[in-house]
Amino acid sequence: MTTAATTTEVFRRVLLPAITGGELVIERPFGPKAARAAGEAMGLGDRTAEEREVDRMLSTTTLERGDEALLRRLRRLTATDAVTISPRIDGSVVWLGALLHDVVAAFHPDLPGVFRRRAPHQLLEATAVALEEVPAPPTVRSALLRHAWLGDLPRFSLLRTELRWWVGGASFVGKEPPRRLLAWPEVRRVRRDDRTVEILRLPELFADNTTTAIGSLHARAMAAFLAATPLTDLMMAGRLSPPFQLTEAAAHLIASPAGARLARRAIALGEEGGKFAREVLASVGGAAAAALA
Repeated sequence: MTTAATTTEVFRRVLLPAITGGELVIERPFGPKAARAAGEAMGLGDRTAEEREVDRMLSTTTLERGDEALLRRLRRLTATDAVTISPRIDGSVVWLGALLHDVVAAFHPDLPGVFRRRAPHQLLEATAVALEEVPAPPTVRSALLRHAWLGDLPRFSLLRTELRWWVGGASFVGKEPPRRLLAWPEVRRVRRDDRTVEILRLPELFADNTTTAIGSLHARAMAAFLAATPLTDLMMAGRLSPPFQLTEAAAHLIASPAGARLARRAIALGEEGGKFAREVLASVGGAAAAALA
């Protein structure tokens, strides 16, 4: 797959659903090298050949819908327009989006080999390492773009449906079971159990197939993702796992008046109006707590 094709897939599977409220599409993992290459090809000043190719591959309607959704999200945090924020994306957004896709893919049983031997462990470990290599946003604008594109993704949910009937059973992830398996429920003694879990807590959804090591790697990967998106990290500071720790990226962001102002607005838009996040941040103390008070 070419770099432009990979980037297009990241938009289709992850980024456009992330900002429009659609469903994520989880398919074969991108892998750390392809994810990084796709990111490096985007947002490097003048429009690259890859960016022009991505525009060609994605329909005009899709791009316009994405732009409109992005501007709505940005305007919840700051006064801006398409000209002020241009370019609408930087490479780190594509890089992070591809890697988060692979975190979810590591748990998806429909992918070939995912539950064979050490496949989930190897994919998660490689993805966690790759996420830790993503540098902190160098500017407030970069932090804002990462949050606008990616900020909702940790709260996206995955549905797992377990079906049991008198002669067998089946498990379905992210899709409805075939109607034929739901037919004659009383005669066939069909039992259905639906469970939905956020990406932040994915190991809980696959407790029967995961180990402590997999759970630890998932927490490591999500901690690295949040560290690379400090506005999202601060907004979700009240989460249970991975527990919040003030990172250098978050501290650097809120050290500037503009960054602190954005962080306060992002927190206020979070769960319960930011109540739990503010409680956790207040316990951190110091200059960070003062900047966000």
